[in-house]
Amino acid sequence: MPVNTVDEARIFIERWFKDRGYENSATSVSENLEFQFSGVSDLGIGFTIIKPTRLPRAVVVAARIAAVQFHIDALKSLNDDELEDFLWELKKGLLLASPNFRFDNPTIPTTMDFTKEISFDELTEGRLHDALDQNIRCVLYTAW
Repeated sequence: MPVNTVDEARIFIERWFKDRGYENSATSVSENLEFQFSGVSDLGIGFTIIKPTRLPRAVVVAARIAAVQFHIDALKSLNDDELEDFLWELKKGLLLASPNFRFDNPTIPTTMDFTKEISFDELTEGRLHDALDQNIRCVLYTAW
């Protein structure tokens, strides 16, 4: 069934969450979002599906990885060249991955966001699962 409206997208994603057994954790929606669903994958990795107001006919599947203090301290202990090399290698490893990625801080990142946009004309259960799977793979690659 094609998705044409924001309400249809919300209902479709809500049903997908329920059918997959994901519990939607209650989250507040800001003025920049039409809706937001947050859950935890079968591997224990949190994810969110949002409908930004700036994208009239698309949703975004997102996952985030946060560095623990031990890793932040390890990054801070590197000299400038070592840090640059490490971040470059990480970026190269993620470059060919399908999701977009963004560091919260280009110097010493403490979080990385992975996002995959799906337009309404491509919104299917398979595309949602694929976007979630691709984001989770990037989280795992970064964590390992």
